Amino acid sequence: MTSARHRWGEPARFPHKTERTCLNGCGITKVGHHQVEDGFARHWTDFWRDGERIVCAATPPCDPFVASCVQIPATTSETS
Repeated sequence: MTSARHRWGEPARFPHKTERTCLNGCGITKVGHHQVEDGFARHWTDFWRDGERIVCAATPPCDPFVASCVQIPATTSETS
């Protein structure tokens, strides 16, 4: 089974980065960084979800269902 492809929204441009959020609702934001060090342009891309960086070798899969799931802590009710 293959996952859906991301549909990146309009870019939000900042001085040293560009952010695009997936329009499918998976909650992933693609952050393209661009800096110049020692006369050389450096570019790299990070992926983020819920304020946490996703460590990956390639673009993480787009799965809107996973992003929409809410974890509810289990509670036990004891009656005496």
